[in-house]
Amino acid sequence: MRRTLLLATFTLLLVPLLLPAAPAAAATCESLATLVMPDTTITLAESHAAGPFTPPGSSTSLQLPAFCRVAGFVKPAVRFEVWMPTANWSGKFQGVGNGGLAGTISYGAMATALNRNNATASTDTGHQVTNPDGIGALGHPELIVDFAYRATHEMTLKGKAITQAFYGTSPRLSYFVGCSKGGQQALMEAQRFPDDYNGIIGGDPANLWTHHYLCGHLWPSLAILRDTTLAHYIPTSKVPRIADAVNAQCDASMVWRTGSSPTRGAATSIRRCSNARPATLPPALPRRKWKRCRRSTTGRGKRSTQASSRAPRPGPAAGRRGSRERRRA
Repeated sequence: MRRTLLLATFTLLLVPLLLPAAPAAAATCESLATLVMPDTTITLAESHAAGPFTPPGSSTSLQLPAFCRVAGFVKPAVRFEVWMPTANWSGKFQGVGNGGLAGTISYGAMATALNRNNATASTDTGHQVTNPDGIGALGHPELIVDFAYRATHEMTLKGKAITQAFYGTSPRLSYFVGCSKGGQQALMEAQRFPDDYNGIIGGDPANLWTHHYLCGHLWPSLAILRDTTLAHYIPTSKVPRIADAVNAQCDASMVWRTGSSPTRGAATSIRRCSNARPATLPPALPRRKWKRCRRSTTGRGKRSTQASSRAPRPGPAAGRRGSRERRRA
């Protein structure tokens, strides 16, 4: 009798261990405002009915299904949003990337994901664009780290946790989609946090930032705006006429047609651009102005960005000077 009771008791204790755990209860959208996560503050949790939704800072509405919108930030300053369809969730989580210097939530990309019934998340990468020159990161290396990779990873962790809390179950598949800066975010995720996503789409990745921004953006700006007289500066009012003249010399068949109306297009035969000459430019840019563009303010005839778009590199002479200076030291 005692042996039978012991066996029955053991069986009753063992059965719960063998059965699968019941899924957690789904939360209401508004209750997510009290969700606790490390270093994270939820600032908004609200339900939206199906129909037009106008994102913050925009005048254009997006047509969206009914969804739960959650916003918050991760210390020190990584803002993020998570959108989750109220019905017909696909079981997928989709992180979306940014463009340029980021600084905003990618609402358009989130709308695309949500309309596919995916839960989706986006981040501003740790800063808000008030000046698109990145000056806010000066003296704050932690913000550079957030911009480079940490913000995207934190957005992913928090987005998945919020999604699980809302539906009572984890996403069965997770994807990241981004282009340009978003492509760089995609590569960072794949390299640093390969377990974050089941699949990653990284288009046109702007991942070589030292060359891309220092040489591609900063050097032309310094060359053009190097002095207060703006002798090297070409006003925007003259750019269209210059562009038309250059394109015409590069490719005579550059006109694109939309229906029956011709529109200005882009040069399609770059090799012909070697025939472009300042002498044939329209009066919008007199030859004396062109010559000033090609000379530095020192008057020594150095190339400016009008002649070269690449930052100067130290040649053999510079290397020899550096070696002599190191030997003297």
